[in-house]
Amino acid sequence: MNREIKMKKLSYILLAVSLLTLSGVASAVPIVGTIKFGGDLTFDLNANTVDIIGNDAIVIAAPGGDFASYVSLGDTAVYNDFTYSPFTTVSPLWSVGGFSFTLSQIVSVFETTAPSGQQFLSLTGNGTFSGNGFDDTYGNWTFSADGQKGQFAFSSVNVPEPGTALLLGIGLLGFGVTRKLRKTA
Repeated sequence: MNREIKMKKLSYILLAVSLLTLSGVASAVPIVGTIKFGGDLTFDLNANTVDIIGNDAIVIAAPGGDFASYVSLGDTAVYNDFTYSPFTTVSPLWSVGGFSFTLSQIVSVFETTAPSGQQFLSLTGNGTFSGNGFDDTYGNWTFSADGQKGQFAFSSVNVPEPGTALLLGIGLLGFGVTRKLRKTA
């Protein structure tokens, strides 16, 4: 009988800890998905600049994930010009459908000129995506251009927040303790 009382007390303690943890955890809603833009541009490999003609870019592929409810194929985005070296944060780099992306870092640059004189530029970077009631979300950005046309893309990956991992850990701990107490009973 004494063990049954201990098991009930332990169950109540685990329930109380779980409820307290839940009350302190905010539910994060990160942005997950991909979006691609294309448009006319010029770039200068000597000055390390990119000029989006008219600061307009067109959504060139069906948006995926959370973007699909707010952005459609063919929508026009505002895309700001930028210098990639030396780099300074571009806020926002682009905006469309209530979303925006702040480019905070460029992590790789590839520039080349073909024997024909055609220039190519490829950049990758990362930054923060925000909008439409979602939590600010870290994401990756890629840019590639040849001559006068370019494609620009954004993608983000859902990473579990620490609160979810903590709740899972507490639940597993509770199962383990309960199982151990039952084995010793």
